[in-house]
This record gives sequence, structure tokens and C-alpha cells, in this order.
Amino acid sequence: MDRKRIIIISPSGNFYGSEQVLFDYLNVTSLSGLVFVPYNSPFYIKLVEREFDNFQIKGFNSNAIPALYLSIAKILFTGKYDGVYLNEAGHIRYFGLLKLFFPSKSFVIHVRLTEDAAENRWSSTFRNKLKAITISQFIERMLPVPSLMIYDPYNFGKRENSARHYFNEGKFNVGIIGRVTSTKGSFRLPGIIEELQRQDKLDQFQFHFFGDICDDFSKSGLVNLLSSTGAVSFHGYVSDSFSIYNNLQTVLHLSENEPLGRIFLEALNEEIPFIGLNGGGIGEMASMLGMSDSVVDMAGNDINVQIANRLLFVKTNFDKIQSQISEFKELGRSVFDPMSYARKLDSCF
Repeated sequence: MDRKRIIIISPSGNFYGSEQVLFDYLNVTSLSGLVFVPYNSPFYIKLVEREFDNFQIKGFNSNAIPALYLSIAKILFTGKYDGVYLNEAGHIRYFGLLKLFFPSKSFVIHVRLTEDAAENRWSSTFRNKLKAITISQFIERMLPVPSLMIYDPYNFGKRENSARHYFNEGKFNVGIIGRVTSTKGSFRLPGIIEELQRQDKLDQFQFHFFGDICDDFSKSGLVNLLSSTGAVSFHGYVSDSFSIYNNLQTVLHLSENEPLGRIFLEALNEEIPFIGLNGGGIGEMASMLGMSDSVVDMAGNDINVQIANRLLFVKTNFDKIQSQISEFKELGRSVFDPMSYARKLDSCF
């Protein structure tokens, strides 16, 4: 039986969570076809260098989206492809309109962001003609159309036995990884620092941001405020994840509405304690893996105080907590298995 052929569209050319998931999927899928990705972007370069046997990589101009979908329509008219897959829903209107011209083809759209689950994104013209996939029950509940929930995969590896070299020896190094923006909860850190100061414990900690500083955070004055404490360092975006995790003792994630939370899985893979909030996909994963102690109750008392106290608890009990992580990692390996993910996604076409 010939393998099915599909057209894949990656709206983003970055190599963040959704692109990393797509890259892993392309390595194990039973399908073949074309992958459209913004030309000369980091993701495009990585895909071209990989030289997939079953997929041809096509670049497109991210400033000419209508032209992209016109070219895909021409390809579909050849009858050589069974469906189209949109890796994230940013192009939903173009994708939905294209589906109207090809009613017999499978059009699969992956909804990864809360804003893409909003009612006004799903026109009644095409909303019931697309096959939607969500990455968590959290997103599934928000979506105004039926969907198939498949947890994003993660390639858990074996923790390297190389010695960790912490950024600030003598301090407890806490990493906050991802875009530095209020929407990711970064605005909470001043309150956490204030509580640690109140308990006369701040001098025991050093916080490290890894990610680009977004305009909203920069204009708020919080960068200067946090820098002035001497307890916060801004490293910018760092592509080498090993150089991040090998220098940290704990990962702190402050988003209340993370759709899934790849950072959680990365910390688990690196066997580093994780502290987050029990909302969104983070809370969902923590509960599923039996790691509810890792997340703070958003419905409880002052969240910043809870986080500060959790940081102190993890610091005090670091060796014990870290030694237990490998058990949770094995469970994560089975839940977020890339092969299982690929089989489920392949079956949508």
C-alpha cells in the first residue's frame, strides 16, 4: 500500500515548541509529501539540513500568505495529495477557505494557542469542515468545535552524567525560560522577590531569564526594577538548551494559561525540579504525572507568597526532590511517546 501524501504548512519559521514538535513528527511519520515553511528561517534551514527522504521542503514568503495558499491550491488540483496539515492555527482563515474548494480532502488543523481557540477565529463558513486537533484538555474545552486531543510528543533522553556548573555558585539558581512578557506571568517575579526579602532569604537565590524581552515588559519598567535587585539576570534567547539546564537547580514557570507547557517536559527530561501554577496545560500534566506538588494552587492564598515558599522548600529539600524525578520521567516517556503521537496524527488523513 502506497503511503499517503500530504502538504504540511508551518506558519512560523522559528524553532520553538510547535516547530520542534513538527520536526520530531517528520522524523517518524509514515506519510510523505511537502513541507512549506518561511524561506530561509531557522526552521527552514534546519529542515533542509536534515534531508528527509519522504518530505520535500518548500520555502515561502511569510509576507505573501495569499500567494502561498494559491500555490497550494494549484498543487492540490493535480490530485496527487490526500490532505493538508496546518501545524498551528495562525492561518486558519486562509486554510478554511482553501478547504471549501477541496471538500474531499482531509484538512487537519492543530490548535496550540489559547487565542486560536477563540470563537471569532472559527467562521461558520468552514468551522465544521476542518478536522481540529488540540494539544491539551485545557485547549479542547475552549474550542468552539469538536476536536481530537493528542498530547504533543517529547523525546525524552538519558540525562548526561556531566557535572552541573551553576551560574552563581553559592546561590540557588532558578531559571525562567521563554519569552519575557507579562502574558507569560513574568510580572509576578517582583512580588516573589519581595516575599523572599520579607523572609530575609533573597540573598540565597539568583533568578535567570532566558528569552527575548517583549515590548510590553520592557516598557513597563520591570527590567530595570528587577535588575536593580541584583538577584535577576537577563541572558536573552539562548539556543543551546544544555547550557541553560546544566546550570540551573530549578525551573520556574509563571504562566497561568499555558496551552501545554513544553518547558515542564524539558525540566523533567533534565531531571530538574519544576515550579509552576496549576492552571492550563501545566496543571493538567502535573496532575497526570502525579507531580501536583510541583504546582501552586491558583485558587489559594497569595500566589507570589506560595511560589516563594515553594522555592524555599525545593531549596531545602533539593537532593530528595531531584532524586524522585527519574520515576516521573519514565511515566512521561510513555505518555508523550513520539511514535504514538505520529500514529494518531497519521490516522487523521
